[in-house]
Amino acid sequence: MNTPTNFSVLAASGLFKKSKATLYKHLKNGTLSKNTDGTISLIELIRCYGEPSQESLVVENKKVYEGRAETELRLRVELLENQLEESKKREEIALDREMYQRQQVTDLQHALRMIENKRDTHEQPKSLLGRLRKFVG
Repeated sequence: MNTPTNFSVLAASGLFKKSKATLYKHLKNGTLSKNTDGTISLIELIRCYGEPSQESLVVENKKVYEGRAETELRLRVELLENQLEESKKREEIALDREMYQRQQVTDLQHALRMIENKRDTHEQPKSLLGRLRKFVG
């Protein structure tokens, strides 16, 4: 596991078993310096307080690892949620398309029935003689 090289005041206080007040006092009086981003480098902490205990390093590494694992899991969950939303949208579009196609089939069947009915009415002769010929012939 990689040990981080820069620490917040809170993380440094836990790692080196110093109170936050002590760290802030040393930062203020110049005994300890901080980076431009407000963190304190591991080298600077070792210079002022000596090597941290192995137990502290293990705990800090575990926190870093768990933080990374948690971030990775959050990203994976977010990705899966996005994929689920996209799938729901695609399913909704497919259902709309299916409903439209079913309506088209229904409309075409209705139009065919109307055409057949109209053809049947046109084929019937209108005169009595024509109807008799159809009936006999």
